[in-house]
Amino acid sequence: MMKESYEDDTFCYEGQWKNDMSREQGKSYHNNGTIEYDGQWEKDMVNGQGKYYNKDGDIEYDGYWKNNMKNGIGKMYEGDGTLRYEGQLKNNMFCGQGKYYRRYGTLLYEGQFKNDMFCGQGKYYRRYGIILYEGQWRNNMRNGIGKSYYKNNNVYHSHNFNLNNGILEYEGQWKNDMFNGLGKYYEDGTILYDGQWRNNLSHGQGKIYYIDGTIEYEGQWENNIKNGQGKYYRQDGTLLYKGKFENDMKNGQGKSYRKDGILLYEGQWRNNLHHGQGKYYRQDGSVQYQGQWINDVFKG
Repeated sequence: MMKESYEDDTFCYEGQWKNDMSREQGKSYHNNGTIEYDGQWEKDMVNGQGKYYNKDGDIEYDGYWKNNMKNGIGKMYEGDGTLRYEGQLKNNMFCGQGKYYRRYGTLLYEGQFKNDMFCGQGKYYRRYGIILYEGQWRNNMRNGIGKSYYKNNNVYHSHNFNLNNGILEYEGQWKNDMFNGLGKYYEDGTILYDGQWRNNLSHGQGKIYYIDGTIEYEGQWENNIKNGQGKYYRQDGTLLYKGKFENDMKNGQGKSYRKDGILLYEGQWRNNLHHGQGKYYRQDGSVQYQGQWINDVFKG
């Protein structure tokens, strides 16, 4: 056992030395005399298994080192001893598989890290272990394919959800923490929308559903509003309208149908009303009215 000291006689290093006088196994100290590091050394550098302490004597890190830096499997702690991170590190940064905890000890994230950020596949939790999101990450944001969940303390067990999960809210593509690309949105476990998204809004081609799961509308969307070509259905599944939409309403050229599928009207619409040139049909399929309409009234 050999000791190396500071000029004021407080120990800098205490432990084993190799024949070439390089450190092997031992402790280094802060200049106030408290232990700084306790573990393995190689070529006068911290290498191998070891623990690092702050000047107050609180442990900050317990794990593997390489060339004086945290490398490999390890645990990092807050000043009060609460576990902050456990998993893989590279050059003093979270890198690889790991778990990250809130200051009061509950799990916040488990999954892949890169350069101290959530990056790769991972799960993000609310307090008390309720899952908020599971899927792909990049630069601490949800990016790629993933699922988000509602907060629900009355969680139940089924083939879709386990006891640690909330109810599924969204599954699909993400970009910069927002729904972007193809995805499905749910309400109380029932699908509400299935289609394209842009920045958390329905945008592009998509379908919305009635509460019983039947299709209400399928077609084009723009910023959460029906815009473009689409089809609108009754709750019993029969087609009600097919044609142009604008600002969530029937606008432009379109056709409406009776419940039995027989064509009722074809022509122009404005704000959900027959407006412009159009034909109105009898039950037997013959034309009853043909000509000009204004605000749902036939003018001839």
